[in-house]
Amino acid sequence: MSTRLAAAPEAVVDAVGHPRFGAYEGFLTHSTWDGLRAPHARAATWTRLHRKRWQYAGIMTSDVVAAVAIVDVGWAANAFAYVFDRRTRTLLADTTVMGVSGLSAQVSESAGSGVTRFRGLGLTATCEAIGPRRWQLTARGRKGLAFDITLDGTGAPPTLCVVAPIAGGVGNATHKTVGVRVTGTVTAGGTTFTVDGGSGLLDHTSGLLGRDTQWHWAAATGPGLGLNLSSGFMGSSENAFFLGDRVQVLGPAEFRFDRARPLEPWHLRTGCGRLALTFTPEGLRAQRKNFGVALSDYVQPIGRFDGTVRVGEETVAVNALAGVTEDHVARW
Repeated sequence: MSTRLAAAPEAVVDAVGHPRFGAYEGFLTHSTWDGLRAPHARAATWTRLHRKRWQYAGIMTSDVVAAVAIVDVGWAANAFAYVFDRRTRTLLADTTVMGVSGLSAQVSESAGSGVTRFRGLGLTATCEAIGPRRWQLTARGRKGLAFDITLDGTGAPPTLCVVAPIAGGVGNATHKTVGVRVTGTVTAGGTTFTVDGGSGLLDHTSGLLGRDTQWHWAAATGPGLGLNLSSGFMGSSENAFFLGDRVQVLGPAEFRFDRARPLEPWHLRTGCGRLALTFTPEGLRAQRKNFGVALSDYVQPIGRFDGTVRVGEETVAVNALAGVTEDHVARW
C-alpha cells in the first residue's frame, strides 16, 4: 500500500503568513494567497498581475474526449472548450474566447465548493460544486457546442492537493481530481455524445506565478484511476498515479517526444522507476499567440496511455487509458 498523505489544511496561508507547502489529500477551503507576510509578501500591483487561477474539467470515453477550462490571469481572462471525436479522429470544436479579469471570469476560491463561471461572446461556461465531490459542468458555444455533464467523485481516488514554491513567483496551490464518474451529453458539429460510463478529471489551480512559465504535462483518467505528471512549472511535486483509494506519489518525470512531430509516440518515465508509459496520439490541439507582452504557445495531443505503474508493491498494467499530453510555453 502507498502511504496516505496528510489531510489538506483549511487555507493555503497559515496564521503567521507563510504558505503551507506540501502534498495533501482533499480540498483547501481557501486557496487564495491573502495574508502573506515577509518574505513571501508582495506589493498589491505585483500580486494582481501575477495571480493566476483556473478550473479545467476533462471528459473521456471510448468515443470522445472533451474539455472546458476557465482561466483568470489577473489582468485578463479566457475560456476554451473543445470536443474531439475519437472514432473519426476529428476535432469537432475548439473554441477560445478572451474576456476581462474579474468580470468575464470568476474562479471559485475552493476546488471542492463554489461556482466557477465565464461569460463571453461566443462561449459561456459554468462549473459548480453541487455536493461533496460532485460538480455540474455546463457550457454553450458557437455552432451548437453544448456541455451538460455531472461529475460524481463518490468512490473515486482521493483528490491530490499540492502547495509548492514557484520560481519567479511565490507559490501555487493545485488540486487534481481524477477517476470520477460522468453522466450527460456533449454536442459539437451536429453530433451528440452520451458520456454515461465515461470518466472525468478536474484541475483547480490558484497561484502567484512567475511571468514566464513553461511545462510538460500529462493527464489521464478512467473509472477509479488516473494520472497526473508534469515537468517544469511545479517540478515533480504534483506527479502521481491514482488507483482506488490510493495516491502513489511519483518522482521527477521525463517526457521524451519529437517537438517537430508531436503526433509521434511520447515516452514517459519517472526517476523513481515506478512509471513507464507510452502515449500514442490520436489527434491534437495547438495554439500559438504572441502579443509581445504576452504569449501562449502550446501543443496538446489527445490519445491513449499504455504501460505499467507500480503502486505500493503492486505493478498495475495501464491499457488504453484516455488522456492528453501538453508542451506549453507562456508569458503572462
